[in-house]
Amino acid sequence: ASYTEGVDRNKGTTVQVRGFWGDIINSPYHAFGTTADPEDRPRLFKISGSMYRHHETDVAEFGLSALISEMETGDRVHLPPEKPE
Repeated sequence: ASYTEGVDRNKGTTVQVRGFWGDIINSPYHAFGTTADPEDRPRLFKISGSMYRHHETDVAEFGLSALISEMETGDRVHLPPEKPE
């Protein structure tokens, strides 16, 4: 546990609040949002205009959906072919 500043609801003053803040600082998406299949990695981590095209939640959502689908069917799931621009 650790402490962080909070506001007392009754008095409106600053107080120290004790709790576990790791889940707020480090999202649960980190485990699935930083890795991807090598075939899908270039598209999921594509940089456009000096920013990543997808957020870690997008990558994590795709990764979890692909993992669950693979467990159900036994077939690997990849991104569909990219459409020409």
